[in-house]
Amino acid sequence: IGQGCILNTACTFDHEGEMADWSSLGPGAIIGGRVRIGMRTAVALGARVIHQRSLGADSLVGAGSLVLHDVPDAVLVHGAPARIIRTRRPDEPYL
Repeated sequence: IGQGCILNTACTFDHEGEMADWSSLGPGAIIGGRVRIGMRTAVALGARVIHQRSLGADSLVGAGSLVLHDVPDAVLVHGAPARIIRTRRPDEPYL
Protein backbone atom coordinates (compact mmCIF):
# COMPACT_ATOMS: atom_id res chain seq x y z
CA ILE A 1 0.00 0.00 0.00
CA GLY A 2 1.60 3.21 -1.21
CA GLN A 3 1.90 6.71 0.15
CA GLY A 4 -1.30 8.72 0.63
CA CYS A 5 -3.66 5.80 -0.05
CA ILE A 6 -7.17 5.74 1.42
CA LEU A 7 -8.87 2.52 2.53
CA ASN A 8 -12.39 3.53 3.51
CA THR A 9 -14.89 1.99 5.91
CA ALA A 10 -15.64 -1.73 5.42
CA CYS A 11 -13.51 -2.13 2.28
CA THR A 12 -11.40 -5.27 1.79
CA PHE A 13 -8.05 -5.50 0.05
CA ASP A 14 -7.11 -9.15 -0.32
CA HIS A 15 -3.79 -11.02 -0.36
CA GLU A 16 -0.72 -10.12 -2.42
CA GLY A 17 -2.29 -6.98 -3.86
CA GLU A 18 -0.48 -3.78 -4.81
CA MET A 19 -1.91 -0.33 -4.29
CA ALA A 20 0.14 2.51 -5.81
CA ASP A 21 0.53 5.98 -4.31
CA TRP A 22 -2.55 8.23 -3.94
CA SER A 23 -5.07 5.53 -4.87
CA SER A 24 -8.23 4.93 -2.89
CA LEU A 25 -10.91 2.37 -2.07
CA GLY A 26 -14.40 3.62 -1.31
CA PRO A 27 -16.61 2.33 1.50
CA GLY A 28 -17.53 -1.32 0.99
CA ALA A 29 -15.22 -1.86 -2.01
CA ILE A 30 -14.05 -5.48 -2.34
CA ILE A 31 -10.71 -6.16 -3.99
CA GLY A 32 -9.66 -9.76 -4.76
CA GLY A 33 -6.20 -11.24 -4.39
CA ARG A 34 -3.21 -10.20 -6.51
CA VAL A 35 -4.95 -7.09 -7.83
CA ARG A 36 -2.74 -4.18 -8.89
CA ILE A 37 -4.18 -0.69 -8.45
CA GLY A 38 -2.38 2.09 -10.33
CA MET A 39 -1.38 5.54 -9.10
CA ARG A 40 -4.23 7.97 -8.40
CA THR A 41 -6.86 5.34 -9.21
CA ALA A 42 -10.13 5.35 -7.28
CA VAL A 43 -12.45 2.41 -6.69
CA ALA A 44 -15.83 3.83 -5.65
CA LEU A 45 -18.43 2.75 -3.12
CA GLY A 46 -19.32 -0.95 -3.21
CA ALA A 47 -17.33 -1.76 -6.36
CA ARG A 48 -15.77 -5.23 -6.70
CA VAL A 49 -12.65 -6.38 -8.53
CA ILE A 50 -12.03 -10.10 -9.09
CA HIS A 51 -8.66 -11.76 -8.45
CA GLN A 52 -5.58 -11.05 -10.58
CA ARG A 53 -6.80 -7.93 -12.34
CA SER A 54 -4.93 -4.70 -12.98
CA LEU A 55 -6.42 -1.21 -12.71
CA GLY A 56 -4.41 1.36 -14.68
CA ALA A 57 -3.20 4.69 -13.34
CA ASP A 58 -5.60 7.64 -13.13
CA SER A 59 -8.69 5.46 -13.65
CA LEU A 60 -11.99 5.45 -11.82
CA VAL A 61 -14.16 2.39 -11.11
CA GLY A 62 -17.76 3.57 -10.64
CA ALA A 63 -19.90 2.74 -7.61
CA GLY A 64 -21.31 -0.78 -7.55
CA SER A 65 -19.27 -1.95 -10.54
CA LEU A 66 -17.94 -5.48 -11.04
CA VAL A 67 -14.50 -5.53 -12.69
CA LEU A 68 -13.91 -8.79 -14.58
CA HIS A 69 -11.13 -7.58 -16.92
CA ASP A 70 -8.04 -5.39 -16.66
CA VAL A 71 -8.72 -1.65 -16.77
CA PRO A 72 -6.39 0.58 -18.85
CA ASP A 73 -4.95 3.92 -17.73
CA ALA A 74 -7.08 7.07 -17.52
CA VAL A 75 -10.59 5.69 -18.08
CA LEU A 76 -13.91 5.63 -16.26
CA VAL A 77 -15.43 2.15 -16.02
CA HIS A 78 -18.88 1.35 -14.70
CA GLY A 79 -21.45 -1.42 -14.60
CA ALA A 80 -21.69 -5.14 -13.92
CA PRO A 81 -19.67 -6.23 -15.73
CA ALA A 82 -17.64 -3.00 -15.79
CA ARG A 83 -17.15 -1.44 -19.22
CA ILE A 84 -15.24 1.62 -20.34
CA ILE A 85 -17.59 4.60 -20.37
CA ARG A 86 -15.06 7.20 -21.49
CA THR A 87 -11.51 8.42 -21.10
CA ARG A 88 -10.63 10.79 -18.26
CA ARG A 89 -9.18 14.27 -18.68
CA PRO A 90 -5.89 14.94 -16.85
CA ASP A 91 -7.50 17.80 -14.86
CA GLU A 92 -10.70 15.93 -13.94
CA PRO A 93 -11.47 15.41 -10.22
CA TYR A 94 -11.49 11.84 -8.97
CA LEU A 95 -14.68 11.59 -6.94
